[in-house]
Amino acid sequence: MYIADSCFFSLLSLVCGIQISILSHRFKTVLQTVEALNQISTETQVKRIVCITICINIFCFIRIASDISTGIIYYLYLDAGKSGGYSISQKIWPIMTLSKHFPEVLLLSSILYVLGGSIKSSIKKQSSDLRPELEDSFENDDE
Repeated sequence: MYIADSCFFSLLSLVCGIQISILSHRFKTVLQTVEALNQISTETQVKRIVCITICINIFCFIRIASDISTGIIYYLYLDAGKSGGYSISQKIWPIMTLSKHFPEVLLLSSILYVLGGSIKSSIKKQSSDLRPELEDSFENDDE
């Protein structure tokens, strides 16, 4: 069962990576069309989408490699178990578990970093846009 799960999850990761790349390309095309029609720069949004897409594709390939290697390890232990009775040791199991879940933590932290940087830049932009209005209101109060 574990071998079938590993094969299924590696295939699922491959399909998800391809579909996210296609969706990202469509988003990029829509943003470029919006930029052409409205004359509003969407360059930062396009960069953000490309960065997140790269992170997700790296995650999918790491996940595929992890699932395939896990399936191979399960198969080797299953084959060795038929002849000699080997089982996965207590030292290997945490390593296998961490190798499957550590890329997820990396993906989420990289997406948070990308989105956090864009949030900080938008807050700075909004605060710089508000400052002239505040200065004008202080000048009007003095009169």
